[in-house]
Amino acid sequence: MPGGAEIIARFVARETRHVFTLPDGLLMPIYEELERRGVRTITMRHELTAANAADGFARFTRSLGVVMAPVGPGAANLMPGLAQAYYAGSPVLAIGGRTPLRHYGRMAFEEADVHLWVKGFTKWSTLCPSTCMLEECLEDAARHALTGRMGPVFVEVPRDVVGDQCEAVPEPQGQYRPRNRVLGDPPLVERAVDMLVGAEKPVIIAGSGVYWSGACQILVRLAEHLSIPVLVEGFAVGCIPHDHPLYVGHAALGLISREADLVLVVGARLDELLGFGTHPEMFRSDARFIQIDIDPAVVGKNRGVDVGIWGDAEAVLLQMVESLKRRGVKKKKHTGWAQTTRSAFESVMEA
Repeated sequence: MPGGAEIIARFVARETRHVFTLPDGLLMPIYEELERRGVRTITMRHELTAANAADGFARFTRSLGVVMAPVGPGAANLMPGLAQAYYAGSPVLAIGGRTPLRHYGRMAFEEADVHLWVKGFTKWSTLCPSTCMLEECLEDAARHALTGRMGPVFVEVPRDVVGDQCEAVPEPQGQYRPRNRVLGDPPLVERAVDMLVGAEKPVIIAGSGVYWSGACQILVRLAEHLSIPVLVEGFAVGCIPHDHPLYVGHAALGLISREADLVLVVGARLDELLGFGTHPEMFRSDARFIQIDIDPAVVGKNRGVDVGIWGDAEAVLLQMVESLKRRGVKKKKHTGWAQTTRSAFESVMEA
């Protein structure tokens, strides 16, 4: 019969080979099971740094970062790191300890409902009530962390849940989360391509969603096909080389976008850093907008868009490139607009 520590370690080993943590007695059995499965446990000096390390690991690898923390205040110390991951859309699985459920409400040492505290800065959080539900709780957590707009999740595991055994937990079979990419609605994709082809001064604003989707190469292909200048923000910095003739700087500077008649926003939120999409020093009031995002809740938020496409950045950009090929749209040479924007960017950088 597998115990709670074995179930947790078995799950974590399927997702990663690195766990960041600050040790305590509750977690020791889990560490031992992780070691048997070849998972490296990296101990930190504080729970917050462990959370930050898991976040950094997730950003660098585009995979699940795992952090484990002790009971009560120890798990609560994860909160600032989880908040950072939440704003970054970084997939982090946090496993926090808890006093035994059999002592619930009896003033057990450092008893705290941490799964409730972190709800505002996680995509999903829960208290796992039994050893036999551990597998289900962890699978639910990974599903939330790694689908849609990614983000941190939290599973609170009481001491007795870790220590108990369960005979009703079979070896997992099959996949426990979808791995497909969300395509854009074809008519909307075609409308967006029509607008891009017909625009005189288009720009692309590429955000973190481009990075998380692994869409850097297809972004550059689309930009090169239509000779569209590219602005970046968030994790998209580096998606297009800085010496590329179509790279024109950071979007938050508003140097180029304020002259554009069409703005294609891919994987970026029209938030304060982008002037909420309406700031006159960043955007023309009559500029048309196309927005692509894996999170439908941000499409058209703060500024209405002419075409809003819910979908994965790489999948939708590939649809656009394929549409251009079907139409026989030839690659544009380096247009006057592209040359002007690049020259303006270089002038600012030299100043």
